[in-house]
Amino acid sequence: MSGAGGARGTVAFIGLGYMGGPMAANLVEAGHPTSPADRDYRPGFAAGLMAKDLKLAANAVEAGGVHAELGVRAAELYSEYAERAGAAEDFSGIVRTIREQSGERA
Repeated sequence: MSGAGGARGTVAFIGLGYMGGPMAANLVEAGHPTSPADRDYRPGFAAGLMAKDLKLAANAVEAGGVHAELGVRAAELYSEYAERAGAAEDFSGIVRTIREQSGERA
């Protein structure tokens, strides 16, 4: 995946499916960045948007009488993260919070 002069281009997948796992593994082996952590958590999808989306999903499952405790808790955690870290931060940065709360280095 090199352009002129050997420069690496950006690679993206929409849904990995059956074949995506091996394809993603090849990208990792080739040294392509594969997660927001590889970009120092620079915003790609804002935490505020994740919090909003999860809240909409939590409201829908609650309105439908579906027991989705994990999803509801995820909505709460992202709301707290977006308020604390900033709504514009990348959604995946929550991993730093989880690591800190678990006693790991972030």
